[in-house]
Amino acid sequence: MSSSLKSLTGTGAVVTGGASGLGRAITEALAMAGASVALLDANGPAAQAAAAELVDSGCDVIGLQCDVTVPDSLSAAMATAAERFGGIRVVFANAGISAGPGPGSGGKSLLELDDENWDRVLAVNLSGVIRTARAALPYLIESGSGRLIITSSSAAIMPTLFVGHAYAASKAAVHHLTQYLAMELAEHKVLVNCLAPGPFETNIASGRLKQPDIAEQVAKSVPLGRIADPSEIGPVALLLASPDNGFMTGSLISIDGGTVAGNWSH
Repeated sequence: MSSSLKSLTGTGAVVTGGASGLGRAITEALAMAGASVALLDANGPAAQAAAAELVDSGCDVIGLQCDVTVPDSLSAAMATAAERFGGIRVVFANAGISAGPGPGSGGKSLLELDDENWDRVLAVNLSGVIRTARAALPYLIESGSGRLIITSSSAAIMPTLFVGHAYAASKAAVHHLTQYLAMELAEHKVLVNCLAPGPFETNIASGRLKQPDIAEQVAKSVPLGRIADPSEIGPVALLLASPDNGFMTGSLISIDGGTVAGNWSH
């Protein structure tokens, strides 16, 4: 029995929201494992710059501007990736934005909730996921062993007032959507799973975590006592993308230092 996962050489992959944070870390992990990766981001120059850095490291990565709220943008990006790589077998629907801090960290209360902010966050974090899945599905089915991995949050499982209303709602919806799609797509041999990160040093969280008191409070809410580095999501992402994973679908994988299990939210 091999003690390591199979190489992803020959695998075409797509990561949305790939220019920074967890998306960047996932892209790097896939590429270093041999996959050819299309790094999609709403910020085109950032996508190209991030891809160029990985290419300089010997990886096969392309950076594409893509707005996950626009179906035509997603369709064009998927077509480009499929043509460039000879197909797409792995897709990470990772793009997401913050709703701002929640009432537990100086953010808006329910009475102060901004409708425009609510709509914008759900458009990216929820509608963007289903549109990504829809655009990718023909390629995932054609591959014969497609993998769709969706980025949720520990806030989908355990409510925390550190995050905004729209962020919490969108990530909870994504969790349920993962299970729904896993059932629907099983007949096509497409496995659908969900990553639920806890506190990570990402661009979404960086504003709050730069405040020492908030960072300390968040770290204390984690049983392991610290905030994670984005690179720590890579090994789990590789497992879900690997052909060695042939039976896990509809699962939500917590990567949160024990936060949800310990129910230590403050």
